[in-house]
Amino acid sequence: MRRFDDIHQNGSKRFMRAVIAILATLVAFAVPPTVEAHGRKEVPSDPVLLEQYQAGLGAFYSSDYEAALKTLRPLAERETESSAAQLFLGFIYETGLGRAKDPVAAAEWYRRAADQDHTLAQIRLAFIYRRGEGAAQDNVQAYLWATLAARREGHVQGAAEVLREALAKEMTPARIAEARRLAEAWTETHSAAE
Repeated sequence: MRRFDDIHQNGSKRFMRAVIAILATLVAFAVPPTVEAHGRKEVPSDPVLLEQYQAGLGAFYSSDYEAALKTLRPLAERETESSAAQLFLGFIYETGLGRAKDPVAAAEWYRRAADQDHTLAQIRLAFIYRRGEGAAQDNVQAYLWATLAARREGHVQGAAEVLREALAKEMTPARIAEARRLAEAWTETHSAAE
């Protein structure tokens, strides 16, 4: 009986890893970054900057990723940052579109967009922390960002909830409580800033 339990438990872990890998792929590729961003500073409101942003999107969708990087980077780095531009940069670096993959740069750009409450960036960052690619593997941080991404209804919510459930199975109650406290603190801080 013990052998069956071991096989069943290990099989369940493999199954959950496979489900999470599939969800990560879907969120990364099947739901590419779109103009329908979910952040407060999604796209520039200034008409000139908006035109620059649209030119960057055009380059991205035309598979001219170097031009997209060149056009979107200045927008992403501005004082009044565009979380959508940051998301696109993270996506380009994470997937290696038109260049070598750079998971560290991807994590940095996703973090900047996630800090502006961009839902897609939050779920991408959660998967980065889950896998430990581009940032140290950290289930508390993964749970934190998945919790923040799960707050809004939409296509990301389901993936965030499944990821949180999988993470919870690997975490102690104290680590889950820590992640929840961090999510509450983040929400309070960012709600006060609005």
